Amino acid sequence: MKENDFYDVVILGAGIAGSLCAYQLINKGYKVALIEKNAQPKRKICGEYICPDGVKFLEELGLSDSLVGRRSIMGMKLVSPSGIEVDTFFPKRNSNKYSIGKSIERGLFEKDIISKSIKLGLDFFPNTKIDKLIQDGNGHWTASDGQNTWRGKLLIGADGIQSIVAKTLNLNKKSEHRKIAIHAHLQRNNLLPDLGQMHVLRNGMYVGLNPISNQEINFSLVLDKKFFDNSNGVNTFVRNLIDSYPILKKQIANIEETDHFNVLMPISKKVKSIIGKNAVLMGDAAGFLDPLTGEGMYSAIKMSKLLAEQIDLDNIEQSLSSYQTLKIQFFKNKIQINKIFQLIIKSSIMSNLIGHFLKTHQYFANQLIGLIGNIYTPKTFIQSLFLKFKNKGY
Repeated sequence: MKENDFYDVVILGAGIAGSLCAYQLINKGYKVALIEKNAQPKRKICGEYICPDGVKFLEELGLSDSLVGRRSIMGMKLVSPSGIEVDTFFPKRNSNKYSIGKSIERGLFEKDIISKSIKLGLDFFPNTKIDKLIQDGNGHWTASDGQNTWRGKLLIGADGIQSIVAKTLNLNKKSEHRKIAIHAHLQRNNLLPDLGQMHVLRNGMYVGLNPISNQEINFSLVLDKKFFDNSNGVNTFVRNLIDSYPILKKQIANIEETDHFNVLMPISKKVKSIIGKNAVLMGDAAGFLDPLTGEGMYSAIKMSKLLAEQIDLDNIEQSLSSYQTLKIQFFKNKIQINKIFQLIIKSSIMSNLIGHFLKTHQYFANQLIGLIGNIYTPKTFIQSLFLKFKNKGY
């Protein structure tokens, strides 16, 4: 068995979380191995949307050129179950610059980040499926694919829902979540504005649409599994659903039997903890909830930032503990916001009432999308509404 170099950090998974973390750690001077089971980055079940705060962070990392040519998203179109349409726009961060999100082709974006990291000294090992992890008495980890081994001081699991790192550390927790996601890249029916879209449907279902290009749209449907169990195939199910919502139908070309849909069930992962001895989880491996607000990519970006900033190989235990604390603090508010939105979409009456209010109160609609787009924290969001009421400018 071939033994590779000894590394400061070994990262499993070269998705958004793993590749961005590797890029930041390489820039801090660490020797990093990034191991990916696929031969090259590929598109996954993902909305492929980066919110304004995620764009801001990538720019701060010096990765602005990785966003060049990607479609800018200026806000979100919200659609209620009864068909009320509200176009919202991300609030400005300051008086001079608009906040924008980005639509990206995820596989190409990840490939670009990895390429930049390799030029800086990253050792990248694609097409490598790790099947065994062993920790020695010094706390160092050895990852093996049966033919080669990689040893390191710190092991990072950014290897998705089926994380071998989480499994080895016995960190997975059973989830009772019943919702599923149906995802595809579909042909667009017309030229959409530079807005992402969230269509709240009946029975707590919702559809996210993200315009990737003039020809392609990223389609994500989330629903309770019981509504899909007795369907006559995913293509027929989606076609019938879209046909029953005229606003959706005019956005998407006819669904053909040749269109490829991916189904993910359940769309939830829970873990007991995100850290172990000299090991840590991030990205989807660290757990996620129903992605109502398009948080998947932003969560990965944010976790990569928090972890890379905290890592100190001279004090691994303390740095990982600090990362876990910061992660819990940050995502606590996001989880609460998600729960509120989930309660709203369960009721078509409530969703329609809120849709009507936002349709007639553009300021509040834009502030809400500022919260969803991570431009505002819940605290600053409430403060902005309070000042508007106080000044009677609504």
